[in-house]
Amino acid sequence: MTHIEIHKIRGRKYRYEVTNYREGNKVKHKWKYLGAVEPVQKRKKNFNVGKKPTLKTRELNREEEDQEE
Repeated sequence: MTHIEIHKIRGRKYRYEVTNYREGNKVKHKWKYLGAVEPVQKRKKNFNVGKKPTLKTRELNREEEDQEE
């Protein structure tokens, strides 16, 4: 019979699949690690972090051209 257990180790939760089997008169358990319940690094609110910024350009109007001179 298999079931999933969650163990708390050093404050973090981990998921294991446990298979129970019998050897003679004893019941033994086989553990399989499935992964952490919560990810280590949560996604930041700013999804554009790490991406190159896009370059935005526009043409100057006549008033702006006259101010430059």
